[in-house]
Amino acid sequence: DEELEQLFAMSGKFKGVCKVARSARWEKWRFAQASGQNYQWVVARKGDFIQAACVIGKSLVNEAMTLSELLGESPTALQAVLSVAIEKAFAARAPFVTALTNVPEYLVALRRVGFVRVRQVPLIVRGLTGELLDANIHAHASWRIFGADLDTM
Repeated sequence: DEELEQLFAMSGKFKGVCKVARSARWEKWRFAQASGQNYQWVVARKGDFIQAACVIGKSLVNEAMTLSELLGESPTALQAVLSVAIEKAFAARAPFVTALTNVPEYLVALRRVGFVRVRQVPLIVRGLTGELLDANIHAHASWRIFGADLDTM
């Protein structure tokens, strides 16, 4: 839990960015065995500290695998966890692996391990508060989303 919170703290330092609020507790609930998705965590460490992590799960509809979570900042560590996730998908005989993101650093890491961008997913947002926020929720570029942030995959 504490290690995951460190990864969330790293990604939380960006001002003017909109994202889905997450925590280690939420991650454990979201990716639990009870979901039936057979989620698997892949972690890259340097010494005693997690540098990157990802979660890969198997689709209930087809045998494809989905990258549901990606955390970290180090390009090398991101590529490492993604490479292992791809190996796991290959070993599971998945016909393909999907990922959904608009995070620029993650897009670079995904391309470096062989992912190809197919299209841009439309993002439609509705504000639920009158509060002044740090970012424009209606600007696509303000958002940092990945996989499980959108349960429409």
